[in-house]
Amino acid sequence: MPGEALLLNISLIAVAVAGFSGVTATLTPPGGAWHPAMRIRQRAIISTSFNVMFESLAPVIAFALLDDVRGRSSPRVPQRPSTRRGS
Repeated sequence: MPGEALLLNISLIAVAVAGFSGVTATLTPPGGAWHPAMRIRQRAIISTSFNVMFESLAPVIAFALLDDVRGRSSPRVPQRPSTRRGS
């Protein structure tokens, strides 16, 4: 599939961002709890990362399931026989 490497790289970056957000979630501030605004920001980062990952993998999965029908060549149209006669 054309562009498959790009889509896979985008999904890898999204997974890395989501993983990093997971690591930062375990680091609690000195007060013992995150501020509600920080929780919302973190959830937004994680949900956006997962959305990007799934949306970039969807075409790759669809092409694999459909056996990459766009990559096939179209059926050949038979050519008419030539009506010219050699002299």
